[in-house]
Amino acid sequence: MTPLHQIKRLAETFVFNQFLYPRESLISDSTASNHDEVSEYLIKLLGNEATKIAFALDWCKQHPGLVLDLANSSKNLVLALVNQDITTFSLENCPFRINSLRSTRELLKPEKQSFFQIYPLEFTKFEIDETYQTVFASHQALEQSETEFTILGILRNVLAHLTPDGSFFVEVHNLDYLENQWNFRECIWRYVSDQLDSNPKNRIWEKTYPGTKESQTTFEVAVAKNLTDFSIYRSTLHLFNVDQWMKLFEVAGFIIEDCYGSWQKTPVTAQLPQLIFHLKVR
Repeated sequence: MTPLHQIKRLAETFVFNQFLYPRESLISDSTASNHDEVSEYLIKLLGNEATKIAFALDWCKQHPGLVLDLANSSKNLVLALVNQDITTFSLENCPFRINSLRSTRELLKPEKQSFFQIYPLEFTKFEIDETYQTVFASHQALEQSETEFTILGILRNVLAHLTPDGSFFVEVHNLDYLENQWNFRECIWRYVSDQLDSNPKNRIWEKTYPGTKESQTTFEVAVAKNLTDFSIYRSTLHLFNVDQWMKLFEVAGFIIEDCYGSWQKTPVTAQLPQLIFHLKVR
């Protein structure tokens, strides 16, 4: 067997291969409980952010009114809207992302800052005077909720804050895509990729396994700078198929206007990683 120190040296030269995976005995105890880092990786499983921003800009220009941005971890969507003088409110309950949003707001020109407000609140408890013409929600707002009842609470809060003719756009993971791509939920470490733009180069693995509830799946992402130093990031998501999501939306009081496989309004297929629902007030 190749000595560990030789494997380390080879790993600096060659692309890390699937035979060198993080064994439990080599994993450090640096587990991130708030899963901020892993969220960026999970978002990459969805569609191109640029198409979402283009869709949002086009939609909001044609449907003027206040916009609510719900748990979109990237600042780019908010910045794109605000720079077009579209008044946007961000609702977020993660301290890490709240601080990031506040830093972004401070970088805006003073005349643009008035178009950008931040609500550091729980998704299930927000009560705001404003009503919104358009709401954009990321998968984090719903899928990372503790229970299905919590998801319903978020949906009903959004419903209560939409104008009568308002629109709610929410993106979630496509369960059919995940189940068709690899051995989903089998608790096997899979090598994903090298982050070539990081210094030192990071190597990434993932494994998924059932959560404590039937609809939940836990993602663990291992980020390694070498063979013995791993950080494990964990995130548990509610994953439903199209019919299950539609039932939840209908119970919450929405009419489902449409469902897309991408922000370019592509039809839903098992080959696309996301579902995008366009919902209206019943």
